[in-house]
Amino acid sequence: MKNEYLTPLLNKIEFSDKYIVLCNNFSGFKDAKTPSLNIIRELNNTYSCLSYSNSDKCFYMEETINNYIIYLSISFNKGLIECIYSIKSKEEEFAAFASRFDSLAALNNNKFEDLVKYNLPISASDSDFKSILEQVLMLDGEFKSELKNADGI
Repeated sequence: MKNEYLTPLLNKIEFSDKYIVLCNNFSGFKDAKTPSLNIIRELNNTYSCLSYSNSDKCFYMEETINNYIIYLSISFNKGLIECIYSIKSKEEEFAAFASRFDSLAALNNNKFEDLVKYNLPISASDSDFKSILEQVLMLDGEFKSELKNADGI
């Protein structure tokens, strides 16, 4: 997916602004910690759209929208929550587009780095991790909703 299609979709849902708020609301680097196995199990049961990989320490989901396969990976280690989109058309063997959420936010707001303390949200507790995951899934839902309704993509 080309940036010329992606950028307007991200602008429409105010992706950068929402991701900046998420990063700034969860920026306790000194208190960062990996979520417990109990919360991982709870969230895996709560969100049927997600799968969990123990070896990669990440949640992931794959969804086909229009002519695109959207893969979202949400990895976590020592409190750092890294979200990555990989997008490819059904005809392609490999992803034509892959980007972390912080790079997407910077794509729409060239002052992103100046507006956040850390470019990834950081969880300091299980409740932080749960809140971060909920907000990431909300952003993902908004993006995919716009993609479904986009003309010519």
